[in-house]
Amino acid sequence: MDAQDYEKLLHHNITQKFKLAGETITDKIDKEADEIANRLGISDRINKTAKQQAFVTLKDQKENFRTRPKCRLINPTKNELGRISKAMMDRINDAIRTKSPENQWRSTQEVLTWFNNHNLSFLIFDIVDFYPSIAEKLLKETLAWAQQFTPIPNTEGTLQCTLGEHYSKMN
Repeated sequence: MDAQDYEKLLHHNITQKFKLAGETITDKIDKEADEIANRLGISDRINKTAKQQAFVTLKDQKENFRTRPKCRLINPTKNELGRISKAMMDRINDAIRTKSPENQWRSTQEVLTWFNNHNLSFLIFDIVDFYPSIAEKLLKETLAWAQQFTPIPNTEGTLQCTLGEHYSKMN
């Protein structure tokens, strides 16, 4: 693929789901991330978010990828609070897996083991654009649902909803 076609593909994939956020929004997110890190007492271990160029990878396993290329947009600019958020969500998910009657698997092998012990059929589907669909309202409803299985301290709920709010404003 030549550089001009790549730039066109990158531009299309970015502008398809995202809109340009000005420096004031990114500065506000950085400031709020600093405040959260200070509240959690970890500001000495959190670096300021480094802005990096997004890129795409071609989904070359898809049909007609040469004539109708599909891409995965990769945005390497990530706030380090995402790791903290992930750790909090892992704790919440572990509690839900333990206390809920619902199935929630962490690996393909877990699914296959469960599936082989039941007389069922697979339904195949492809999730497209999963992350942009997680809006602040859905995040808050999910955390409210999760509280029936495990307490979620205000710190965790605030962190998730705050980052979710900024994420939804940028999409």
